[in-house]
Amino acid sequence: MNSRKRKSTLLILLFTISFFAQTNYEKGYVIKTNGEKIEGLILNKDWLYAPDQIIFKSNLESETISINEKDIKKIEIDEKFVFERFTVDIQRYSNNLNNLDDSRVTDLKKESLLLELLVEGEVSL
Repeated sequence: MNSRKRKSTLLILLFTISFFAQTNYEKGYVIKTNGEKIEGLILNKDWLYAPDQIIFKSNLESETISINEKDIKKIEIDEKFVFERFTVDIQRYSNNLNNLDDSRVTDLKKESLLLELLVEGEVSL
């Protein structure tokens, strides 16, 4: 009986590990900064912030391709996530409170960033 419990526990453990180890590729497309649009499967990592890179496959059996964030103009994953590149004025602050100054002058710099599209319409957010 003890051996049977161990086998059952081991089987449940292996099933759980294999369930969490599966990769989650979803249908989507990437538009590169050179204008090239490639459709296929993108590894969905449920990004909280814009990704540094994406892992892409043309189909489930094909080799993976890593695409750097700097080479991406737009990403869309099955209408769940949309990230698009925009050039914006931004001010960067230090995360260390001791390094913050009390100047009221804003020092905006132009940067090209991937931003998540939250709402699409006449005016998009």
